Amino acid sequence: MKFSILSIISATAFIALGIALYAEHARNAERESTIRAKHREELENLRNGLTVFYSIEHLLQNYHDLKQPKSIQRDLDFSALVHVVNSSDFAEFLDRDPDLYAEYGENASLKLATALLTELKCKSADDFFARFRQKMKGLEKYGLDMEGEGIGINNSARRNQLTDFIQLALEKQKETTIF
Repeated sequence: MKFSILSIISATAFIALGIALYAEHARNAERESTIRAKHREELENLRNGLTVFYSIEHLLQNYHDLKQPKSIQRDLDFSALVHVVNSSDFAEFLDRDPDLYAEYGENASLKLATALLTELKCKSADDFFARFRQKMKGLEKYGLDMEGEGIGINNSARRNQLTDFIQLALEKQKETTIF
């Protein structure tokens, strides 16, 4: 059997082309998987962040409505306390969302937390935690535990982060008004 140089070159070229196509396909599959995972994460952050934002907006509107003369008095403080924690947890999303930036400017999470702390009349992070602890005691009969979240434990990483966030929000309290 006689092989010509042209047939050997052609066979080599087809094999190299097949290997290159397979490698490109594998690389594209890896990229697609990475992009898909990133999009899932972004959608989850968007869903959670928008839920927090709209809950805070609704809560602030309820506080505003309570100041109207014919309003029925409700206890919104627990929701406000929880949403201060949520605005800290989802600060990255709230701060980088373009719609929130257009409405609140930089640090939307701090401005939302500041508005909630103003409604709660909190003067310090210790005041916030005391009120939070008091509200949680009423929920202990349902099996909810504040220490399980790391908020009630002194010097826990989450509490220290939340304390720093609240202190920043309280510093901005004088310069921020939403309603």
